[in-house]
Amino acid sequence: MEASAVVDEISLSGTDKRVNDLLVELSLFDEDDTKELNIVLISDNEEMKKLNYFIFNGVDGINYYTMDSPYDRDLSIISQMDVIIYNKIDDSLEELLLKNIKNRGLNCKFFHIINEKYFRKVDLLNEYFKGVDRVLKIDIELKEYIFELQRELRSNFYSKRLSKIKPQDTMLSRDSFEIRKNELIKNRVFFSKVTYRYESDINIKEYNLKKVVRELDSIYIDEKSKEISFILLDIMPKKANYIIKKRMKNFSIYLDDKAEKSVFDLLFD
Repeated sequence: MEASAVVDEISLSGTDKRVNDLLVELSLFDEDDTKELNIVLISDNEEMKKLNYFIFNGVDGINYYTMDSPYDRDLSIISQMDVIIYNKIDDSLEELLLKNIKNRGLNCKFFHIINEKYFRKVDLLNEYFKGVDRVLKIDIELKEYIFELQRELRSNFYSKRLSKIKPQDTMLSRDSFEIRKNELIKNRVFFSKVTYRYESDINIKEYNLKKVVRELDSIYIDEKSKEISFILLDIMPKKANYIIKKRMKNFSIYLDDKAEKSVFDLLFD
């Protein structure tokens, strides 16, 4: 076992209603009768490995594995999986796996995560024609991707985590920022932390920076070192960096990168 976009903006609306709606929807499933699921991610993308490991590892009822690229000797392992999450640009391997599932009559769902910025309807139809059960895409916000997985797996494990995170003041002190970070880690909610240096002649607290982020995100400003840090929930680090720098430019504030890390990086560095 290894530890391992399609839109340009993120919504500024709160997440509580979205989470609660999904909890109600998924409460219709009788989770006590759900057997343990064996899930494998097939990917050579390190960020995808980190993301899915953080999401699935340690979840009751889910045995989670990763593989870079299965060969013939691995097909017996694949046959034991209930769900394959495929994230590789390798059509021949995808077709081999799908044929193996079909020829052996395996009761296995095949999800294809696509990274393409544009994915035509004809491409989508072709995927389903080949035998793919669900085509998923990683947008800037991971929430929708995770919620789609929950529906398919008939489990609300991540929504329960997210429902524990309550809104608070966006602008935080150093201590409150650390407390928030540790709260998210404890509840296993995925986030990215990005830190920048800003121009020394700017009084950055004069700006309404709450408009840059969403309800559950957090900001800490260290005026002494002229650094500003953001915690953004359910967004990969590179996307978080892109969003913050783009929005800060609306205030004519230009930032120099210092660090960008996912919760996985913060835990295992």
